[in-house]
Amino acid sequence: MNPDIRVVAAFALALTAVLVLLAGAAPALADSDANFTATMNTSDANFTVTMNTSDAVDGGGDLAVDVTVTNEGNTSDESQTIALTNSSGVTQDSVTVSPDPGDSRTVTLTWEDVPVPEASPAPDYERTISPTVQSDNDADSTVVTVRWSYFEIDSIEPTTKTIVDGNAFNLSTTVRNVGTLDGTENVRLLVDGTEYRNKSVAIPAEGSTEVSFSDIEPSQGPGTYNYTVETPDETVNGTLTVLRTPSSPSPRSMPSTATAR
Repeated sequence: MNPDIRVVAAFALALTAVLVLLAGAAPALADSDANFTATMNTSDANFTVTMNTSDAVDGGGDLAVDVTVTNEGNTSDESQTIALTNSSGVTQDSVTVSPDPGDSRTVTLTWEDVPVPEASPAPDYERTISPTVQSDNDADSTVVTVRWSYFEIDSIEPTTKTIVDGNAFNLSTTVRNVGTLDGTENVRLLVDGTEYRNKSVAIPAEGSTEVSFSDIEPSQGPGTYNYTVETPDETVNGTLTVLRTPSSPSPRSMPSTATAR
């Protein structure tokens, strides 16, 4: 065989062998790339959260929320901030956790000084908040009833009063707690904006009590004034008229007597 032909034939055989090797390796390389991609897609941490808390809380009290955090991903040494927020998204408490893959951790977050939601018209029995706990991957929320007190002034007696300057007067009022929580509040009496009496009154939920004020001697002098009984929730006015002190009678002039001479 011609030497040149033999060289060409050898080169063709070598090229064929290389192509066969590459064809056999291609599936393995493809499988390796696929496995690498799958690993990348599943290795991130995935923190799920589940909350547990009370059904109701006192207005002005603290709400404790237990949160179970589970790392359902494959990555170790990952940490996330778990936040407790209100319905407006404002954070009330937070904590950073880093459970291992497949593990869970329970933490307690606290919403301090829970406000009593506004109700219109007041008073209104349905007052609720909606706490939410959340991680970077998950969230859980619930509805909690807020217990509240509301001191309503049921009546005031008398609603009008007339006295002579320098004298005192008495009055009484019935105060009701129309809320769902026992409460203690101050009941104040003012005359023309000046406080004369202040009593601390405890009333159970849906209860009432009579509050009396005695020997109130206003210092404003003769005139017409408002007197006011108020709680932190309501105000009722009455009208006070103060009369001038009657003047003492003037000494009578004695008639002069003439003696006839």
